[in-house]
Amino acid sequence: MTISLGVKSSFQFSPALTAHIERRIHHALHAHGAHIASVALRLSDVNGPRHGANDKLTRIDIRLRPSGSVMASARSDDIYVSVTRAATRARAALSKRIRQLKERARDSDRFAGQPDRQFDGAAVKITE
Repeated sequence: MTISLGVKSSFQFSPALTAHIERRIHHALHAHGAHIASVALRLSDVNGPRHGANDKLTRIDIRLRPSGSVMASARSDDIYVSVTRAATRARAALSKRIRQLKERARDSDRFAGQPDRQFDGAAVKITE
């Protein structure tokens, strides 16, 4: 799993912020690492130098194997809180998406051996 970090606006990456991001992303996504092709994390200061309420935005884009993607974002006054919330939301969204994919695969396996349904007027009959 590769993680790319992008910065938009006036953020300074400190070693503490980088460590926090790595910790939060690893904790949130490691359980589903086999399903993840890449992770892109973008930080932005929505209001720029003016500052304001909820002006730190974190967006996490996860590309899945073999295809598909999941996105999560969060805003806060504090960039550390924003990263933590976005990582938590990404974990929930990723878990939900993987569960859906597994259910879909299980359902397609279950229905693969059933006879075809034929329509006869208004009634549905299953012929064997």
